[in-house]
Amino acid sequence: MRSFILNISIVFFFQYKLLEKEKRQLEIKLDKLDKLSRALQQERVDLQTTIKNLSKSTTTTTISSSVDDNPSPSATGEFLFEGQF
Repeated sequence: MRSFILNISIVFFFQYKLLEKEKRQLEIKLDKLDKLSRALQQERVDLQTTIKNLSKSTTTTTISSSVDDNPSPSATGEFLFEGQF
């Protein structure tokens, strides 16, 4: 009976050690995933900022290009009247 109890104790001990090792491995994996998640969130914020800045730049360039390329008559000092001379 005593050897049976000893054998069960040994089995439980090794199972416990295996569970501890698995727990440590899962904690390491979780830490890596947390770091990756934070890095991806930061990358997302950076990309959104870049897109916002590019959108502002494109809008400004488009507006200024259209004004420069096709000046309005009032900007050039010309006035157009229907039935002009």
